[in-house]
Amino acid sequence: MSLAALCGWRGLSSGGQAEAQSGGGGALSAAQRIAGWAERARSLLQRGILPIIDTEATYGGQIPTDSMVEQMDRHGVALVCFAPNFNDPARGSRSSLALAKQHPDRFVPTTCDGTTGYWFRQQGPFLEVMQREARSGDFFLLGELEFRHYPSPAQYRARKFGRDIIIPIDGAWGHAVFQLSSETGLAFQIHYEPEDALLAPLEKMLEAYPGAKVIWCHAGQVRYPDRQSAYGPDYLRQTLSRHPNLFCDLALSEPGSRYPGSGAIHNTAQFGDGRLRHEWRRLLETHPDRFTIGSDIAPDRYEDFPTKIVQSRTLLASLSRDTAARIAFQNAWRLLTRQEWTA
Repeated sequence: MSLAALCGWRGLSSGGQAEAQSGGGGALSAAQRIAGWAERARSLLQRGILPIIDTEATYGGQIPTDSMVEQMDRHGVALVCFAPNFNDPARGSRSSLALAKQHPDRFVPTTCDGTTGYWFRQQGPFLEVMQREARSGDFFLLGELEFRHYPSPAQYRARKFGRDIIIPIDGAWGHAVFQLSSETGLAFQIHYEPEDALLAPLEKMLEAYPGAKVIWCHAGQVRYPDRQSAYGPDYLRQTLSRHPNLFCDLALSEPGSRYPGSGAIHNTAQFGDGRLRHEWRRLLETHPDRFTIGSDIAPDRYEDFPTKIVQSRTLLASLSRDTAARIAFQNAWRLLTRQEWTA
């Protein structure tokens, strides 16, 4: 499959800004939302563009909504799952519902991510709010929860180490989240740096909660190779075979870039030009139904969205047509809607 056929690249125009107002989730039924999403994805396919569903994105308050919509259209992105920051227990994830109310065919109602002190402290209202929202029927995905997180490259360079997070995945809140996913059928995302000592606890939780659906973010990201010697395509191939409830997203750093904390090239899945490395291509072709695309955009890097989508399409162009379609949107479709994609 050619890169041009996958990309649908037509440049980027600027747009205005709009702030999402708080809103409710009752305007559309789940079936109506899904029908609208399907119509949008099919409209892209009819124009020869492979749709992308972005399962990992963070919404932090004000978003340049008009510009975002334009970028999605220009780069063939069908849906974005925006998880709000949890900064106000009274508001919870209402801003995600508001975005979906503004553009119901583009934004997927997603609960707050665990990227603030409300989650890091493992006490207080975060868990209760997430449980209530997950059970409401208004949401289709649980946001990314940081169990083991290193400072981002920008944070490391600025010497800001507040995001160096270690939370036991088999602790009380970890068990609660796995149970919630099992109960509701909603998938949840984890940021979990694949340190050697952390792999066994994750696998034990996957085995203990076979009904939970876990999206392990940033497949192929290795920032400290000396701590993460077991992780790689061979490990993932075996782990995915053992645990059918585990999925991964491919939200990766820029090919060839180095993590400032270690100096290591932390995107181990792609060559410098963005093509998939051969061993990673084999992994994705072996488990084509277990990966999704994520942009990992956040309040401080919305402008990276077009670049991230082009990077993802370069990766997809290394794959067979069927595998590329599954990873671009069909796997995410199944996780969000609990339905197989039908043409």
